[in-house]
Amino acid sequence: MAAWYDVTMFRKPLVALSALIAINIVWSSAYAISKVLMDGPWAHLSPLALSFWRLLAATLVLLPLAWHQRPRRPLTGREWASLSAVGLVGCAAAMFLQFIGTQYSSATNAALIITLETVFNCVLAALFLKERMDWRGVVGLVIAFTGVLILSDLDWRTLDLLSNRYALGNGLLVASMLCYAIYSLAGKWAVDTLHPMVVTAYPFAIATVILGLICGWQDPGGLTGITAWSWQAWGGVGYMGIIVTALTYLIWNAVLVHGEVSTMSLTLYVQPVCGAVIAWAALGETMSTHTVAGACAVLLAVALVTIRPRQVGTVKDVKDGLASLPTGR
Repeated sequence: MAAWYDVTMFRKPLVALSALIAINIVWSSAYAISKVLMDGPWAHLSPLALSFWRLLAATLVLLPLAWHQRPRRPLTGREWASLSAVGLVGCAAAMFLQFIGTQYSSATNAALIITLETVFNCVLAALFLKERMDWRGVVGLVIAFTGVLILSDLDWRTLDLLSNRYALGNGLLVASMLCYAIYSLAGKWAVDTLHPMVVTAYPFAIATVILGLICGWQDPGGLTGITAWSWQAWGGVGYMGIIVTALTYLIWNAVLVHGEVSTMSLTLYVQPVCGAVIAWAALGETMSTHTVAGACAVLLAVALVTIRPRQVGTVKDVKDGLASLPTGR
């Protein structure tokens, strides 16, 4: 097998950081592709159908490769529990709850709630993985969170988190972000004994089956409509499945072998920054003052957490001036 996904390469902090930033750039590009797949002109898929097809494409690509990386022994109960949690909770439940939640919440509420994923990641990592954030991590998290709020340009007059009107939707979105955080938590446990290829492919297969059943119940047209897809729809779904889902999640799990969930999760805030730049460069959208200010705050936070002074003479050196990404235990 090719060594392009060899997890040992991510022991180097610079390689790990570069990989995390790269996959967040790819994830930020997914918003534009998703829009033309859901709202036209490429296709008119529901979010649920798009989630199913992207996971199916990712599973078809990764599962044969994962077969060669499977352990030559039966999986333990703990391993099956971790993989099931990743697939059922971190993939299927997270996507389904987000799909339903966005229908019963406002855009302003959703934009704010989505920023909680990184917070949940840090809290769960501290509780269950015994990861400890130093002052740089705490300050970086606060700065990044503030930067995303500025970047999002929320209309605080329409923010209504506690209203009965949006209570259901807001609750489902919060639950969705918690499920996404559980993906990294359970994935961290799984990569302790399993290859990242297995940890990525097996849960995708589980989630594909679950979302396929839900889609058949809620949106059967999203499954049967494949016969009328244009070549742009095929290309868009292929990009979403192979690049945005299969490749990026595989790299995330590979970095997770040697990385801390709390440190890695802060790079998620790079997505809105990249999304704003892509919208400015490709769509001609205006780069306002608050956009630039929010982007600078996010980049400052990422730099604060990942770039540290060289520590000479210690057992654990900081190589190349970059913060190491140690194991969580």
